[in-house]
Amino acid sequence: MSRFHLIAPSGYCINQQAALRGLARLTEAGHQVDNSAVIARRCQRFAGTEAERLADVNSLVNLHTPDTIVMAVRGGYGASRLLEGIDWQGLAARQQQNPLLLCGHSDFTAIQCGLLAQGNVITFSGPMLAANFGAAEMNAFTEHHFWQALRHPQFTLEWQSNGPACATEGTLWGGNLAMIISLMGTPWMPAIENGVLVLEDINEHPFRIERMLLQLY
Repeated sequence: MSRFHLIAPSGYCINQQAALRGLARLTEAGHQVDNSAVIARRCQRFAGTEAERLADVNSLVNLHTPDTIVMAVRGGYGASRLLEGIDWQGLAARQQQNPLLLCGHSDFTAIQCGLLAQGNVITFSGPMLAANFGAAEMNAFTEHHFWQALRHPQFTLEWQSNGPACATEGTLWGGNLAMIISLMGTPWMPAIENGVLVLEDINEHPFRIERMLLQLY
C-alpha cells in the first residue's frame, strides 16, 4: 500500500464531507494518510493563513518518507499568492533524491509550473482528495490511470476521440488554462520547446477560453 501526505495550498475545502469521504476511501484501501489536519484548516476563503499554506509546500523539502504521494486537498484559489515565498531550489534539490510524487490539478497548476520552470521537476496532473477521491463514486478511469502513472515508468492512456490520428513526442506539460495564463511574464512560466501541451479548465464561458488560448498562442 502507499503513503499519502496531504497539503492545502489553495482554497478552503467547502465540501468537508467529500474530503472526509476521500480520506476514508484511502485508509480503507490500506493506505496511510498523513497531515489530514489541513482538511479542516481555514482562514477566510483559504485553507489556512498564508504562512500555513506556504509551510505546507516548503516543508516538503524535509519530508523524507520514501515513495510518498503528496496530494492537494482541493484547488480553488490561493496558490498564486505563495509563489514568491516557495523554496524552489530546495524543492528541486530534494526531488533529485528519492523524489516525492506530487499530484494535483486546477489551482495547483501554478506550483507545478513553477517547479518545472525553476527546477525541471516532474509532477503529476491528476486527482485530488476532495473532488476525486471524495466523489460519491470514484471514477474508475481516473483511479486506474492514477495508479498506472505512479507505479509504472511507462504507461498508455487511451480514450475515444474524433480528432485526427497523429504521433509526436516531447515534454508533456500544461494544466489549468487560467492558471497558465496568469503565469505569463513571470519566472514561474515554463519555457518549453516542442513540448506536448495539455490543458484543462471548467466553468469558463467559451469566449473566455478562446481569449485565453489566443493570448497563450
